[in-house]
Amino acid sequence: IRQTSTQLSQSGGLWMEMQTMYRPFNPAFRQDRMSATFPSGAFVQCKTLGADREINNFDGGQYSLVVFDECQWHSQEQVMYLLSRIRSKAKGPHKLVATCNPLDTSFLLNFVRWYIDPETGIPIQEKSGTTRYFSQYRGEIVFADSPEEMLKQYPGTTPMTYTFISANIYSNPILMQRDPEYVRR
Repeated sequence: IRQTSTQLSQSGGLWMEMQTMYRPFNPAFRQDRMSATFPSGAFVQCKTLGADREINNFDGGQYSLVVFDECQWHSQEQVMYLLSRIRSKAKGPHKLVATCNPLDTSFLLNFVRWYIDPETGIPIQEKSGTTRYFSQYRGEIVFADSPEEMLKQYPGTTPMTYTFISANIYSNPILMQRDPEYVRR
């Protein structure tokens, strides 16, 4: 999910990259839907979600995986609504994944704050990948280190897990190999 179809379909965008990545698995691509249907029946589609009023476009949807690319540009309402659509009959794990550069104006900062050094703003490597818990309590997103702590502090909640995995340009050796000047620029 990106905010606009232009972001998805531009040169080097997710739609182009998806076709390159999935082509060896012989899916049927549909340009008009930016989708791929695989011989197994699995279906992947690039979709847009710009404004909160557009969440209704996902009504009735049943997904096993929702991926937000550059999630910092989406609202908490959008992300939490799509989280509620993860309910398909597909086998395997059901989850939401979000890539981001957590801006100080984004709700995502609340999710990643525990993982980041407050003095430097740099992720604390020892915490990267650690499972944490969140839930909604009285209209707010709340966090805890364990389900027991969550239930003690926020009775009646349903703890859900999440994790933050930090990365930087050096975590992408393929990009660095393709374009060694990327960091300098």
